[in-house]
Amino acid sequence: MRDLYFWNLFLIVFLSFQNFIAQSKKDSVEFQHYFDKAYKLRSVNVDSAFYWIDNALEVAKKLGNKEWLAKAHNLKGILYYKKSQYFASITELDKALKLTNDKELKGKIYINLGNALSDLNYPYSAKRYYEDAIRMFNETQNYPFLVRALLNLATEEFNLKEQTAARVHLKLALYYAQQQDLVEEAAICLNNLSAMFIKTGQIDSASKYIYQSFNNYEKTENYYGLADAYLTAISLHLAKKELSYAKALIDLADSIIDHLGYLEGKKNLTEHKVNYYLLSNDNELAKRYFNEYIQLEDSFYRQKKGNITLLSETNQTIPNKEITSFKNIKVSFLQLFITILIALACSIYLFKQYRYGEK
Repeated sequence: MRDLYFWNLFLIVFLSFQNFIAQSKKDSVEFQHYFDKAYKLRSVNVDSAFYWIDNALEVAKKLGNKEWLAKAHNLKGILYYKKSQYFASITELDKALKLTNDKELKGKIYINLGNALSDLNYPYSAKRYYEDAIRMFNETQNYPFLVRALLNLATEEFNLKEQTAARVHLKLALYYAQQQDLVEEAAICLNNLSAMFIKTGQIDSASKYIYQSFNNYEKTENYYGLADAYLTAISLHLAKKELSYAKALIDLADSIIDHLGYLEGKKNLTEHKVNYYLLSNDNELAKRYFNEYIQLEDSFYRQKKGNITLLSETNQTIPNKEITSFKNIKVSFLQLFITILIALACSIYLFKQYRYGEK
């Protein structure tokens, strides 16, 4: 009789564990489906990507899975960055960094934090994060992200007037990208090299790189990158006073940037329009776009300033918001725990009854 009770208990526990494992697999598939949807849309349709990543976050929060939460918060930080919402981006990235122990993900978060801080005009902080990312990816031999960290570091060094170091790191990034057949990364390197040579007056060198990047961006459907490449090419043609080529690219960039809602791209494109109409001797249109540029610049500056103020005021409260998510008990684990308790209670009761009968 006693053996029967223990076999019943074993069967209940086994079925409960089986249900728990099945539920975990289902949740894992569901999370990955939502995350992959958001990731694929990150450079094509940011608003739709937000919908899918929020669904992924709900699954991760339900189970309290820290690594899933970290992945989702990191991607959400990227999406906010693409919308030029830097404070929201840094908030999400900070959450992700505190949740993960994975070296690969930490390296990616370092790059994303560097990007946001760079746009907020904290170049030395951004540079430090890029250097941390390079060390991390060099250790794990993740070449795609090693390339990204190198080219971002090069950009920051160039902005800090460290031109020799910037050129060395950027060419090293391009070398790794081409060796590893990394199409999108190579496109970014080519675009950045071209922009660097334009700013240093080396126009012929710039021409050699920029048009190679267009096809790469189109292949990967990275329309934000393609918009940036158009802006670089416009700069090149304006510098060479090739106005017909510049105008054609301005029209292309205008349609893409409006579709993406790319605020920084809109500001930079408007600056190019001012230069184009000045070179075309159309002072009325130049004045009109100059006024529009001033408004966009002011709006962009106020947005950055507001982000910096909010960041300093609320950064200490970020962990408090995250605490609540860890207090949620895993649904499947709770069900399993209750089932085991009930099974134990029943078994103990029956066993006592059995012993009482024997006396």
